[in-house]
Amino acid sequence: RPLAARAVELAPRNADALHVAGTIAEVAGDLETAERDFRAAVAARPGFAEADFSLGWLLLSQGRFREGQPGFDRRWQLPRFDKWRRPHRQPLWDGAPLAGRSLLVWGDHGPGDEIMYSRLVPTIAAAGGPVVFECEPRLAPIFARAFPTVTVVPRSDPPAAAAAAADLQCPTGSLP
Repeated sequence: RPLAARAVELAPRNADALHVAGTIAEVAGDLETAERDFRAAVAARPGFAEADFSLGWLLLSQGRFREGQPGFDRRWQLPRFDKWRRPHRQPLWDGAPLAGRSLLVWGDHGPGDEIMYSRLVPTIAAAGGPVVFECEPRLAPIFARAFPTVTVVPRSDPPAAAAAAADLQCPTGSLP
């Protein structure tokens, strides 16, 4: 932290220095300082996806879901998340009532995260439109039994016809 603090001291509006300082503070367990530094990095460079994501992740880890989700959703602007991106062409669901439109929910992390986020699927399925859940192939039989009102399809390339036919899409990490 001393080098990062010195960098911020020398360039208090340098978004990269602020982001690094926030990251170091977060790893050290100083979440208050991390939040302050991440917010300062975002203010210094509006649209700085890496700082927005770091702030979002930090807030989510503290249970501050409404505040953290928008920053966490910036993950798609970071190259390290390209490996999780799916070739779905539907517009992203914004959380508005489905009003009969079908929603494709797809796993955007590993199987453990798919299991964790799957607890939200019944709530989404009750939101007023058919739901298709595209998941890790090994989890498909389990999810199909757990969610009988949802069409569960194993992830495949190209996507299954049921996934391709949905009106809207939402990665599981954005469900909250």
